[in-house]
Formats: sequence, structure tokens, C-alpha cells
Amino acid sequence: MILKLAAVFALVVILMVIRAPISVAIAAGAILIGILFPMPVLEIGKTFLSSLISFHTINLLVVVYLITLLGRMMRETGALARFATGTEYLLRGSRVGLVSAPMFVGLLPMPGGALLTAPMVEEQARPHAIAPGLLTYLNYWFRHIWEYFWPLYPPVILGMAILGIGYRHFIANQSFMTIAAISIGAVVLFTFVKRRRVRPQRAKGKARLAFKDIIYGTFPVLAIVLLIAALLAIQHFVPEGSPAGRITSRFPLSILMFAVVVFAWVIYRLPVRDAWRLLLGALDWRVLTLLVAVMFFREMLAASTALDGFGKLLESSSSALLILLVTGLPFSVGLLVGWNQAYVVVSFPLLGPFIADQPGLIMLAYVSGFLGCLLSPAHLCLAFSREYFKASWVSVYKWLLPSVVVLAGIALGVWWLFF
Repeated sequence: MILKLAAVFALVVILMVIRAPISVAIAAGAILIGILFPMPVLEIGKTFLSSLISFHTINLLVVVYLITLLGRMMRETGALARFATGTEYLLRGSRVGLVSAPMFVGLLPMPGGALLTAPMVEEQARPHAIAPGLLTYLNYWFRHIWEYFWPLYPPVILGMAILGIGYRHFIANQSFMTIAAISIGAVVLFTFVKRRRVRPQRAKGKARLAFKDIIYGTFPVLAIVLLIAALLAIQHFVPEGSPAGRITSRFPLSILMFAVVVFAWVIYRLPVRDAWRLLLGALDWRVLTLLVAVMFFREMLAASTALDGFGKLLESSSSALLILLVTGLPFSVGLLVGWNQAYVVVSFPLLGPFIADQPGLIMLAYVSGFLGCLLSPAHLCLAFSREYFKASWVSVYKWLLPSVVVLAGIALGVWWLFF
């Protein structure tokens, strides 16, 4: 059985490496499960249909679609540009201003988002005379500080769905990684980027306008933060077994996202004539089909006997081997493929049944996969940033590799001490 699972894993990874659509790779793996762990063709079809129409799948599809729609709305209305203008005015001359745009845009998942922030960072960096490798690192690193727990990111959404855990888990057990990533980036920023001796003069009366630009550009994200915080607070204070407790614990994130999108549409005064174009433009079929394929893969694993032998291996493994499997599998996928969702959709269905009730192992698996993705030269944000700033790979990895090693050490240390 272990060899059969290895064959499934190998097929999926090989298809990803040769740049087959990731949804095709995952669906092929799911079908191979049905072949290697014999299931009737009709049963495979029923499993696919049940995964397609399940509440979790539909909720995931709606959430991801609304996130994409919100990102397009903010770009087309100039909200992101106004944010950049406001922060550039208020923070110009400050080293924090260099990374403010990547940090904010990082709250919105978008493929190759570091390319969007690169011109903003370049403009802010002109007076500091920063080498291309370090500039690439700063843009890339601070663009990805939120992905360990932020609920708008597909890997977090997929992780919750595959493992069957709530968002509170990610806040409690993985938000410290964001703090660690900010700290590591801040050490590099304030140690190796010199402060400007002369700060530019600001015109009187423009600070208020710049502040308005920042609020205009950030309010949808702030609204999402406040709504999620309110929901978590209600979950904390309401008795778990009460009707209100059951409602809040299962409250779909899609409803919160829908409310924010409608509110943003009104505030941004988007014309009704643009509705059809925006709604269709937000249909990212690559991501949506991936979600369907992932849920199909998960259901096939559950419906077959595929995990029986793997479970025995994990149960009989030494602690060292278990940690090696939990960290090595996601890290390898992330490094090879360079796409954030890949390490979750490939490794979590295999590891999920055996780590879902162990928060420390979930944290290690997720962080390991993401660190592999951060190091991958196939990662679009890294490739785009390096190309934009015309930096050599060596000059980028000079900063990136030590930062990832330190972050991995922090994750292992926290797991060792607290889990």
C-alpha cells in the first residue's frame, strides 16, 4: 500500500513539474487511487459527484471567487494606487515606507503580486541606494509574511477544509510565524538599509489627504479583519453547545466575504455597466478547478483503503521519522512546484487523518511546505521580483536562504517547547 501511495504522489508531482495544470495532476492522482485501490467505476463517479456538491466545496468556491473579485475591484478603482500614494507621502524617507506596499498588498492573494509592488518599492528605495538582490528580497519577503494564517489565502482555506479544523486553529498556532517573519525582515531592513540623513519636507495640508487615501485603499481588508475578529470573539464568549455557539462555529466565511464585496462595490461607486465584466473577469478557472480536484482527491482517499497502510507506517514510526515525513513531504512539493496551494493539496490529504488532532504537527507541515515554496525558483513572485530588479539568483538567495533557515529553526523550536 505504501508503494501504491508513493506512485500516486509521484504521478501528481511529476505532472506538476512538467507544468501540467495542477488541477489535472490532482484529478489524475485521485483516479489513480481508484485504480490502485480497486473501486468500481460507478463508485468513483459517485465520489466525484458527492465531493462536487458538498457544502465545503461550494463554500470554498464562493470564498475564493469573492476574494478574486475584491482584488480586481481594488485594482480597477485605483484603491491600491491611492494606498501607495498615501503611504509614499506619509512614510517617504522612512525605511518602513520601503516595505509598506508589499505588506499591505500581501493581505490580498494574487498570483505574482510581488510584481505589482515592485515599482512602488523601487520608487521608495531610490534615495537609499539599495543593491538589487536586497531590494528583491525586501519586496518578496514582506509580500509573503501573512500567508501562515491569513484566512483569505487559498492554502489556509484548503488546509481548513482538508483537515476539518476551524480558523481559530491557524490564529492560535501559526500567527506567531508571521510575527517571526516580520521580525526577521525588520532585522535585515534596519541593519542593512541606511537611514536617510535628510528627510523630505511635506507640504502643509496634504497629510490629511494622504491618510484618506490610505483608508480608501485599505477599508475592505480592514472590514474583513474586523468581521473575522468579531466572529471569533463571539465564538469565544458564547457557550459551545448553545444554538448561538453552533451557528458561529459553522458560520461560513463566504457570507462575510459577500457582505464586504457588496459594501466595497457601493463605497467604490462601481458602475452597474461594469458588473458583468468584473464578475466574469474574477472567474479564475485554474483556481476554481483546483478546488474541485482537491476535494475529489480528498474524498477518494477517504472512500478507498489507500490510507490504511500509510496510517500503520505513521503509527509505528519513531518520532524522528514522523517529523521527517511531516516536514519533508510538504517541503519537497513546495520546493519543486513553487505554487502555494501545491504543498497543501498534495501532502495534507495524506497526512491529514493522522495529524488533524495534533496542532504542532499541522503547524510544522504547513510551515515546511510554505518555506519550500519561498525558496523555489519556480515561485512566480520570486521570479518576477528578481527579473524586475535585475538581480542575480546568488544575490537574492544570499538574503533569502538565511532568513528561511532561521524561520524554520523558530518553527521547530516552538514545536519542541510548546507542542
